[in-house]
Amino acid sequence: MLLSKNSLLNLQSGRSTLEILGVLAVVAVLSIAGIAGYAKVMEKINIDETLQQLSEIVTNTRQLLESQLTYAGLDNDFAVKFSLIPAKMVKSHDTIEHNYGGEVKIKSVSDGNGFALVYNGLPSTVCVQIATAPLKFEENGLRYLIVKPFAYDLPRNFPKTLSNGEFAHEELPITYPQAVENCGCQTSTCGVAFFFQ
Repeated sequence: MLLSKNSLLNLQSGRSTLEILGVLAVVAVLSIAGIAGYAKVMEKINIDETLQQLSEIVTNTRQLLESQLTYAGLDNDFAVKFSLIPAKMVKSHDTIEHNYGGEVKIKSVSDGNGFALVYNGLPSTVCVQIATAPLKFEENGLRYLIVKPFAYDLPRNFPKTLSNGEFAHEELPITYPQAVENCGCQTSTCGVAFFFQ
């Protein structure tokens, strides 16, 4: 059977359309994989930066105040005024936010014998990463870590008894299952509090 010139053109254009659709499908799959990979890389960068900022705050605070033998008067306003907080985190003279837009609070506790650093508004996955990170703050006086599936208010004292979500420095870093259990927030309201002496 002989095909007319029009029939041949229709077959050729049909093949071209299918080939183009195939190429577009491959490009779409690769794009989706690239976007997913990019999102994972960005999450890792944000978590690493959050941990670095946390370390910087603790180091700066200890270096400035430990020679005075008291942390009395330490709060967000003081920390911003004396540049204890990385500039990227400072939103106003007493407002500090971490990479995920949640509040950060710092305050002296136990009549100035130590200080607490609180990160609220953390996504559950970030809460888990922070709680399980080998922070190596023991040399910087880390005494307790408290992980709650809701925002954590600044306390006045060190924890007296350790219960759900409260861990002494000997137990740190906590295990992944412990972190998942305690960072079980449904929305971005997980809170992590660090106590230093």
